[in-house]
Amino acid sequence: MRVVVVFERISGCACTTGPREETIKVVRHQYGIVPAFAFTDHKAQGQTLDRVIVDIGKPATGSISQFNAYVALSRGRDPEKVWLLRPFEMQLFTQGVDPDLAEEDIRLERLNDETRRTYEMRHGIV
Repeated sequence: MRVVVVFERISGCACTTGPREETIKVVRHQYGIVPAFAFTDHKAQGQTLDRVIVDIGKPATGSISQFNAYVALSRGRDPEKVWLLRPFEMQLFTQGVDPDLAEEDIRLERLNDETRRTYEMRHGIV
């Protein structure tokens, strides 16, 4: 996940200087920057934040899964303080479950049942 920050441009003003208090115009340009940070959805797992700006738009490279998006969108303490940086493809949330993931879930469920039966037999639990 990436964050794109938009800065507002700020210009300077006229001031006086020198022994004769001459007025000169000094023009400076800067960007109003405040302390902030960005991190990936992996880093965000398990954290709860007061305010969140999320970018789940199509990345330049790679992809975002529905799981990445869920983690990013669910980090905010208050849903009113979770903002989307840019539009995203609705297909991200309407696609079906990955077949490999569904197959792995079935395998793990069978393994869980087998482990439970073995434990119950060894410990005389009915």
